[in-house]
Amino acid sequence: MDNELTARVPTAAATNLTITVTGEVEPGAKSNKWYNTWAFCRGVSARVNPEDGTFSLPSVPLYPGTNVLVVRLRDVSGNEAVQTRTVVRTNALETFE
Repeated sequence: MDNELTARVPTAAATNLTITVTGEVEPGAKSNKWYNTWAFCRGVSARVNPEDGTFSLPSVPLYPGTNVLVVRLRDVSGNEAVQTRTVVRTNALETFE
């Protein structure tokens, strides 16, 4: 895929079990814009907005510790773009006395 992919995840340490990954993809020279383009991350998928190339992947699971998230986009022709982001999930347990 000759498209430029930008994926965003929260930069602060996460305490939730899931996060939302958002981003956008620029159309490449050989691209058919965003017709039937899909974004994927850890079993979550969503169609890329055909108007502006943005996407949102809600409820991407996070595991305790460091999480390497691989975000993939695939267009109708089977071309792929990949970007990796790292998120650290901290232990949010509270101690009660």
